[in-house]
Amino acid sequence: KIVFSIDGIGKGLEWLRFGANWESIKNNFIALKDIRGIQRKVNITMSALNLFMINELISWLIKNCPEYITIGQATESYFHENVIPTEMRGQAVEWLTQASLTVVKSKISLDQKQNLVKNFKNIIKNLKHSEHDTTNHIYLIDYMKKLHVVKKINTEQLDPYIKKLLKI
Repeated sequence: KIVFSIDGIGKGLEWLRFGANWESIKNNFIALKDIRGIQRKVNITMSALNLFMINELISWLIKNCPEYITIGQATESYFHENVIPTEMRGQAVEWLTQASLTVVKSKISLDQKQNLVKNFKNIIKNLKHSEHDTTNHIYLIDYMKKLHVVKKINTEQLDPYIKKLLKI
């Protein structure tokens, strides 16, 4: 069994996982599909930083049919969904709802569908009912600003959602 930790897709993944190369990950993932006896598992670590690309990621994974997809949550509380400001949560709920619909319409196994949809629904529930964690949001903004300096990230190229979340 080979476990991939894939939290995004394309340039979004490369920003989120500094040093990652999407083309390399994608090609390795697809190449392993044809090797007998190898089971591919994908773990997605959900955070406030990857909600904008979750449906695109889920769509790609379903198309490329990993044997098992799991969802976890980032350990650090400043990455949790409750750092998302109230005015941005509606869009996050839409992305998760779309990802849920993509899963339900797919041909993956029923237990996979139930697991993924349950996780998305829990995040949606938290977005709808939890208060904005201002302290951790400020910490996230500061933390990511420092990372952008160290990584020499051109923040002008970031997704508009990320720019708004990180107040760039």
